[in-house]
Amino acid sequence: MAEKYAVVDRQLVAAEWDGSKRIAIEIDENMQNGSVVLIDNRVEGEMNLFTVKTPAANTPIEKIGFVASPEVWADERKRNMSDFINIKGTIGNADILEKGNVVAMTKEGFDGEPVVGKFVELQASRKLKVVDTPTSGSTVFGKIIDLYNDKYGIEFGKED
Repeated sequence: MAEKYAVVDRQLVAAEWDGSKRIAIEIDENMQNGSVVLIDNRVEGEMNLFTVKTPAANTPIEKIGFVASPEVWADERKRNMSDFINIKGTIGNADILEKGNVVAMTKEGFDGEPVVGKFVELQASRKLKVVDTPTSGSTVFGKIIDLYNDKYGIEFGKED
């Protein structure tokens, strides 16, 4: 069976009305939508193209991008949203979220079992880590507030 990747919804994100909050990123490794990346540097000679890195657990939240590229397939045999992955060497999209924004994704995007009421935080990985309570020294991404259509809604910046 083929690997399934996270499917995301951009429910309430600032990028929907503020174009400066949606940036183009160089995909430096195969990565699924719902990944979190450290926005590194603007590519020389480009207005809206940035390099990315894997964040640390304590990366400041304002330096984090939430990967949410449009699902476009080169292989017509792949038609499920869960078949989509951002391919290394291509250009993808990331949202710069603001407190109160809401994104949602399927369980494949989490490290740990997502449950409404749990928190998600950064780790030295591109997957969000599910925790019962925020870990000292780690950056809280948000709180899981809802489950609908197999997607877990995360309120960005919610720490209580």
